[in-house]
Amino acid sequence: MRLLIKRPGWTAGLASAICLAALALFGTGGAEADDGVKAMEVWARPSLGKAPNSAAYMTIMNHSGSADRLVAAKADVSERVELHQHIMEGNVAKMRPVEGGIEVPAKGKVELKPGGLHVMLIGLSGKLTVGDSFPMTLVFESGAEQTIEVSVRKISGTAQTGHGHGGHGSDSGHSSKPAATD
Repeated sequence: MRLLIKRPGWTAGLASAICLAALALFGTGGAEADDGVKAMEVWARPSLGKAPNSAAYMTIMNHSGSADRLVAAKADVSERVELHQHIMEGNVAKMRPVEGGIEVPAKGKVELKPGGLHVMLIGLSGKLTVGDSFPMTLVFESGAEQTIEVSVRKISGTAQTGHGHGGHGSDSGHSSKPAATD
């Protein structure tokens, strides 16, 4: 105890150094790491021929301690934007709207990718060409909204030969008319 009383400057200096180190470690880095949800690796398929639809893909990270849910998306490049998923019925892959949104777990991520969850762009207002980009706003259950830039790029590998969105015509189940609700 005497050491602390005799050297108050040393104690105050040590406490200041500890506080500054904690602020540097948690104050600035912690604010960025706890911002909630963030979309990364965002891209969309180019439109093919006269196909009126496309799809966007991304990884959504949730840095917060609470789960959130992607409930909608908005973009001016199409008449409608819907959250969709691929499902298998027998040997047939079909796409259906996601009911209730897409969960993004606390301190986790969700991948929207070809053959799985995705953002469907229905009734494109123009052709999407490789190299183009457009803004899209993601809407979360928490009330957070995030505007992202979507790059149009070619798909590669098996995703291109699978049940893609680019080649869907009017018989794809993704017409420009609103989907019926059950």
